[in-house]
Amino acid sequence: MTSLSIKDLFEGGEERLDLHLVSGHAGLSRVVNNPAIRTSRQAFKKHPVRLQAETILLWVPEDVLHFERQPEGERVEILSGLSSEYLLAVIVPSTRRAADFLVRWSDHTGTPLFLSSLEAFLLESRLIGHLRERLHHIGTIQGVFLDVSGLGILLTGESGVGKSECALELMTRGHKLVADDMVEIEKRGERIYGRCPEEIKYLMEVKGLGIIDVGDIFGTHAVREEMPIDLVVEFLWAEKAGGTKGASSGAPARQVMGVSVPLIRLPARHGSNRATIIEVLAKDVLAKSRRQGKAL
Repeated sequence: MTSLSIKDLFEGGEERLDLHLVSGHAGLSRVVNNPAIRTSRQAFKKHPVRLQAETILLWVPEDVLHFERQPEGERVEILSGLSSEYLLAVIVPSTRRAADFLVRWSDHTGTPLFLSSLEAFLLESRLIGHLRERLHHIGTIQGVFLDVSGLGILLTGESGVGKSECALELMTRGHKLVADDMVEIEKRGERIYGRCPEEIKYLMEVKGLGIIDVGDIFGTHAVREEMPIDLVVEFLWAEKAGGTKGASSGAPARQVMGVSVPLIRLPARHGSNRATIIEVLAKDVLAKSRRQGKAL
């Protein structure tokens, strides 16, 4: 495990995490060893708050607004509990606005305050992956990873392109979820294996539904602990897809930890049944492998 300063820890995360430092610059030199990620909902269950381990706090906008409305004396009392050696940084998701009281408190205590436009669950998921890579040297990759008919398929593409919705439809058809949004990866021989970070295991964010527990809804038989990544399917907005062709044309591949994984690009057209296309792709790849005498 590596020790880093907060500045070095978040270096390179500006695009991935969409982080913007607002205040608390004096605390950027603090050393980070093995931080926990907690949301304000978790941290403020007890009053006054007392943190017992290195913590990066995700302060959700609803709680920020609630604190803004509190009497000054009560707010100061609660914030004093956060002014601890254990609090490393505060990140407010889903916003570009920093509340004045947070900025003042951040500068006063030397606690770095960041903003991010990412929603809380998405930010937490990507932050987990970022910390794994930076501190524990565990590889991560963004996407929704599934076991489709025994084939490990990683769905990738821009946020909002429909990866989770496609995965949800596939699960209703009996296929299994490995990880949503952030996939831990490990190279073994000439294959890459993917699994879900423990902190977000069984959890999935679906637009219109919010965060769901796949194990509760579909049962634990609907999830897999780990799978080799056999195929990457990238969803592209129709206007960006242009003349995109599938893997049969030029056999494109994505490099993952030095391993070439077959890549197929699909236009994300509204109304198209992508789940059916993914099922057909899986059956086609498995059939070709059997004909060639290869085992996946």
